[in-house]
Amino acid sequence: MPQFDIAWFPSQIFWLLVSFLILYTAMRWFLLPPLQDIMRARDQKIQSILRQADKLNAEADRIMQSYQGFMDAAEAYSAKIVQTAHDDISTAYSDQENKMNLRLETDSAAAEHEVERQRATIFKELALLTSQFIQILLNSVYGLKPKKTLLEKTIASSIEEQRKWKN
Repeated sequence: MPQFDIAWFPSQIFWLLVSFLILYTAMRWFLLPPLQDIMRARDQKIQSILRQADKLNAEADRIMQSYQGFMDAAEAYSAKIVQTAHDDISTAYSDQENKMNLRLETDSAAAEHEVERQRATIFKELALLTSQFIQILLNSVYGLKPKKTLLEKTIASSIEEQRKWKN
């Protein structure tokens, strides 16, 4: 093979160097500058996007803090509303309870008064019936006619003593 012949080595080395220099010059002056410009533009665009991402992250953090502040304020406001409602309900319940207790006391007092009035009426009627019964009994058994007013007073005082003793 001729390329492995030593006589051909100097011409091959010469053309190798010439080809290398031509390719190096073409690469150095024509192909690498546009590639370097593309790489530089790409780096600048990546840096720009990273800066924009940092700004957006900072804005997102600020919005998140603002949102958290709003949420804290809303939570505090809702707790205040709940407490106010609880206080209002407690006050309304207490007012209703007081009104019902007052009504119960009033109705109880009226009922007790009515019971006492009915009891007094019953005792009067009982005293009257008892005095009539005793008059009939004394008249029919012994033939006596006691005074009606004296007998009624005695029976009424006896019934009154028993009533006081039971209470």
